[in-house]
Amino acid sequence: MGRRWIDSCIKSLWRSRISWLVLLCVSFLNVTLFLHTSRLTYTNCDTDLLRRFDEADIKDLSYKQFKFTRDDLRLTFREVPALGEDTATRDNIDQYTCTQHGPLRVNDTEDLFCQKRPHYLPEYLNPCYREATTDQLDTGRIRCLPYFHILGVDKSGTTDFFSRLVAHPQILNNGGGIGKETYYWAWLRYGLWMKDNKAKWRLWRYILFFKKASSRIEQSLVIFKQQLITGDGTPMDFWDFRGWTLDPQNAGLTEPRVLTPHLMRHLYKNPKFILLFRDPVDRLYSDYIFLGYGFTAEKFARDVPKAIAMLRDCLQTNTTRQCFFSDLMYHRLPMRIHTSCYSVFLREWLSVFHRNHFLVLRTEDYHSNMKATLEQTFRFLQVAPLSDPDLDDVLRQQMKHETYRKKTAGDMYPETRALLEEFFAPFNQDLARLLQDDKFLWKDQSRSRSSATR
Repeated sequence: MGRRWIDSCIKSLWRSRISWLVLLCVSFLNVTLFLHTSRLTYTNCDTDLLRRFDEADIKDLSYKQFKFTRDDLRLTFREVPALGEDTATRDNIDQYTCTQHGPLRVNDTEDLFCQKRPHYLPEYLNPCYREATTDQLDTGRIRCLPYFHILGVDKSGTTDFFSRLVAHPQILNNGGGIGKETYYWAWLRYGLWMKDNKAKWRLWRYILFFKKASSRIEQSLVIFKQQLITGDGTPMDFWDFRGWTLDPQNAGLTEPRVLTPHLMRHLYKNPKFILLFRDPVDRLYSDYIFLGYGFTAEKFARDVPKAIAMLRDCLQTNTTRQCFFSDLMYHRLPMRIHTSCYSVFLREWLSVFHRNHFLVLRTEDYHSNMKATLEQTFRFLQVAPLSDPDLDDVLRQQMKHETYRKKTAGDMYPETRALLEEFFAPFNQDLARLLQDDKFLWKDQSRSRSSATR
């Protein structure tokens, strides 16, 4: 039927060239293309129920009319394959075939498997290489990729954490937003920007984010014999896989074969990843207000059951990966609730990289003992420890990037928190199993809130 409709449009345009028909045809084609690339079968949740939440008196909002338990979620967690030896990571450099052999068109997503992994110079701690040149007298300038990534998660303290890391004399920021975020891996290489679209970026533009750092890394080693490193602190890289349908290796698939971890593994030799996980309920509320989905505890209370119902209904007919990696779902949800389901995304990273590539921290522990957390991170990054006076200077820095509007919004309602804790429970349990650490159940946070209300 769709093909006949398109043919009819084309014939009508040829005969009449009516402007409104041009717009109608283009709109139909765009919608058809979007639904095709979304790879998602979506069933609308109970609209009557959601309308009742909008119309309800907030004083009577107890969620009694919204029946939900964690058992309502039909979750299909991806298996994490065994990688063999404790220090082994599967090298995929020859696993995927280059699909692009000519000049790229503007709308093409660059196939990074067509890029050869650089020959990294062994004398550098940071992954650096010499740029190829045709001049026999020129050995080529030094280019560097990030030594570490703060992968996430949004509204978990990554900006403050990154700002204190780069206060270390061996750690350099990059040329991205606030010296931290490049937005390349999850967004710009696919032409995405939040909920909008932009021109697609190529790898060479990403490398330019580290041009200044590369020069300093080279000078420091040559002149002072000191190793410097640089990093990327884009928190969306951990979880935002919406662009997967645009990667050539995923063409025609209902679930991705290749995601950001596979692409990084192709380019990087021995990367280090840092993750800050915050209590998923608190992270969601902060994210909701920061991004302007709403500015009051009341609106948050109304939107939470909508988001849960939409994901619950999506999971009835789709896999967890299809729902959580969907651009369509991202645009429809009234909040980024799926971002707090950490284990779904961590499983993707652990299917490519061994656990020893990761330093996984809790935001609550970072705030309660910043000194110990920073010292642990410096050891993980293999840089020199700071002296006590220098570390004290770092600790005295003002907190960065707080969500001040949350103070005017007030605390979320206890009923809302209870509903979200029920929703996130299976994801927290899975995360604790993956990391073999029950602190990622955040039960200590629940106890501290209970004691504070007595």
